[in-house]
Amino acid sequence: MDEQRPAEQSEDGKSPEKSKARLFLVLSVLWIFPSIGACWIIASDFSRWRIAENVTVSSVKLEEWLAAALLLLHGIFVFLALRFRRRERSHLTSGGSSGI
Repeated sequence: MDEQRPAEQSEDGKSPEKSKARLFLVLSVLWIFPSIGACWIIASDFSRWRIAENVTVSSVKLEEWLAAALLLLHGIFVFLALRFRRRERSHLTSGGSSGI
C-alpha cells in the first residue's frame, strides 16, 4: 500500500515554501545580470531626462520601458524569495502545523 503524504510536502519530501524560496532566490541572484543591462540602458539616457522639460509617456523609448520592467521584475523576485523564506522559517518554528 502507498503511504499518503501530507498535503504540505511535495514528492521529494520538501515543503513547497522551501522549494519556492529556493526558486525565487536563484531567480533573484541570476536576474542580476539582466538588471545590470537594464540599469545601463536607463543610465545611458539619463542626461536626456534631466534636460527635457516635458517628458511624456510617448517620449520614453521602448527599451527604457523594457528596462524598467526588468528592474521591477527583479524586485518582485527578491520580494517573493524573502516572503517564502520567511514563511518556511515560520512553518519550521510552528512545528509544521498549517495555520491556514
